[in-house]
Amino acid sequence: NIEHCDIDTTSITVSPQSWLGVLHNSTLAYARHCPSGYCTDSQTVNVTRPHHICSANRKGTLCGECVQGYSVIVGSNTCHTCSDKSWYIVMVYLVGSVVYVFLLYLLRLTIDVGTLGGLVFWLDLTDVTSTLKIDSTFTRYLVSVMYLVKYKWKFPNLCYYNGLDMLGKLAITFALPLVLWMLVGVIVLVSHYSERVSNMTVGSSVQVLATLMYVSFSELLINSVIVLTPEHVYYVDNSSTSVLVWYADGSIPFCRNVYHIVLVCVSIVVLLLFVVPYTVIGVLGMKLMRYRCIAKYMRPFIEALQGPYKDNRKYWFGVRLLVQITVYIIHSVFQDSNSTIKPLIYTFILVIFICLQIQLSPYKSHVINVLDLWMMFLLLSYFIMSLYYSSRAANVGSNMTSTILGILVLITLLAIMT
Repeated sequence: NIEHCDIDTTSITVSPQSWLGVLHNSTLAYARHCPSGYCTDSQTVNVTRPHHICSANRKGTLCGECVQGYSVIVGSNTCHTCSDKSWYIVMVYLVGSVVYVFLLYLLRLTIDVGTLGGLVFWLDLTDVTSTLKIDSTFTRYLVSVMYLVKYKWKFPNLCYYNGLDMLGKLAITFALPLVLWMLVGVIVLVSHYSERVSNMTVGSSVQVLATLMYVSFSELLINSVIVLTPEHVYYVDNSSTSVLVWYADGSIPFCRNVYHIVLVCVSIVVLLLFVVPYTVIGVLGMKLMRYRCIAKYMRPFIEALQGPYKDNRKYWFGVRLLVQITVYIIHSVFQDSNSTIKPLIYTFILVIFICLQIQLSPYKSHVINVLDLWMMFLLLSYFIMSLYYSSRAANVGSNMTSTILGILVLITLLAIMT
């Protein structure tokens, strides 16, 4: 995979989105894939300074570690310095969790109403397919505010604690949805002993729980895929050989680190006991209620997921989940492909999805059908702009595009809340 070697400048040109560096035993090594945001855009690496291929204050195999004194931050894959007092972020998050769940109850921003479906769909797909360059601090904070709809913190340079690595970050992101789900459980328990709380939450707890599961769906799916993704690192030591490492942090051998093994087990449990059942219920919910045992215990939950849809279109919620899963799979499979291919595929999938949605008009409410199509149009605009800028040498103008789309989505959110 070496495209050019210049002995005079000790530089090697490698394939795009790949990594060339030095292992701990000072052996030159190569990997076909470098995680997004870890490596620089340059394909030429000086073998006397191989660490220069890493970006965002990273180092090591696959640029998986932060340089000394830096930590992985919450909202991106970059590394930054963190204050020793950053523990207060945890306290703010816990208080914010209570406020977030309270607002879902108060404003009825639940999945059975249907108004948030298109917005969450937009946030999920733009998050995993993000290619537009954002240099403006205003735009970054604008995007971060919108992601609070999913209670996902993407504020720039936000640290959980000093010394955080990818293992710790993923462990925390697995735990955060459980905190929200447990809050609903606590509210249900309290409502049994408090008439006032019971009156405030009556008929809403199942809907809020279903909503929290929906906004957590993509995050848990993506994190599980990240944890379960290995990468081969090739090197020469007497004879050509390779080592299997964890894709998100190349310093960790795949499934040979105790903490990574724990995360692998958690990921498998999440996929088997949450992602798969949630998707099946989303597609076949009404048919499953033909079985008495399922109808007895799952009816409120299934009706919350499929409530906004027409009687003969109940499966459409599950179809949306399948579209998200398809996009995530494509994103993983074509991670090292030409940057134009993925936006083109995303655009093609979304055009088909929009055409079907126009034909079927799946929601009971005409207003929600129009609102959902408006969010699909904004998402399609995002993919088309990503396709446009990926075919150009420079990404000039993409920041303005991101800002305009972000403002339109924010206005839509305010309208929904109103």
